[in-house]
Amino acid sequence: MFFLIDGNLDAGDFVLDAMGERWVGELCQENYNAPGYFSGENQDSLRWSYYRCRTEGQNTIVYDGQNQVADAISHTRFGKNGSNSSSSSSSSIIAMDAFWIANLTNAYNGTRISRGLGMIQGRRSVIIQDEIRSAKRPSQWRVHTNATITFSENGKRAREYTCLTYFLPRYNLWLGNVSFG
Repeated sequence: MFFLIDGNLDAGDFVLDAMGERWVGELCQENYNAPGYFSGENQDSLRWSYYRCRTEGQNTIVYDGQNQVADAISHTRFGKNGSNSSSSSSSSIIAMDAFWIANLTNAYNGTRISRGLGMIQGRRSVIIQDEIRSAKRPSQWRVHTNATITFSENGKRAREYTCLTYFLPRYNLWLGNVSFG
């Protein structure tokens, strides 16, 4: 029996469609004829050298500049219709119309990382919340979009309120980022 291996290192990955537009999208597959593209999905596979397959090419977190663990299993929980949810470290509870929360710790070699996505305000707004606890190395928040992005004046300062605005032909989307710590 012959089968193709076509996975990505993409735990916590998401796509965001709103108002008839794709705001956050996937890059899809790499060149299927590229050397080593189907070399397997073990941690040292040549497959992970291709941008679209490795963690950096996904809409997720890159921790310490490294790929996620190839065989990691992330545990996810879902809820809907006014369920209240907060992570264990958050002090506020937001009423969610629908949500998912993924524990990504296994994908990051034991570093406590989780990602949540919640739909609020009658599913007119989306919150994406990442929590990285006890981190000893830097991380990047990665997203792929065809939109034009502008940064607010203070957009380059760490641990301050930062806002981005996405521009597509018919709409604007505001993205805020608040860091605590």
